Amino acid sequence: MITGLKHQKLAVFVKRKKWLQKILDECLEQDESDIPDLHLHPQASGLLLESMNAFCSARWLTVIILSQAILDAALLKSENLDGTAINNIRTGRDFVWLRNRRNNLLHADCSHPAVTIHSFEVDNLSMEREARKAMELVLNGLTDTIL
Repeated sequence: MITGLKHQKLAVFVKRKKWLQKILDECLEQDESDIPDLHLHPQASGLLLESMNAFCSARWLTVIILSQAILDAALLKSENLDGTAINNIRTGRDFVWLRNRRNNLLHADCSHPAVTIHSFEVDNLSMEREARKAMELVLNGLTDTIL
């Protein structure tokens, strides 16, 4: 039997959704904002929605991996974006952390695995903090790029 699979309670899912809504509203300086309000490349929008669903469902590593993919997809439309913000997404300290963390998760180092089955038991809070940081980086980074 498969062990370690998680089911999220609806109340926890809703609490996380409200947190995301608050961050998005603050970034866009409006109430009841939605993903289309960001005017992203269509692939970035789809990945952002999936990342938000993953966040609300406590799929922390998925959030980190998708967060960098969202930024990469958003930069495809870079001719309409603010150059300073684009530079920050590419070279800013926190964004470099995100890219490196994503790369560590995707590209295995046999002697130092970035994640194991036991990570979900002992590092869940740490992984949640990283996922929150990733979501904040994405939403702030995307809204900073809007001209």
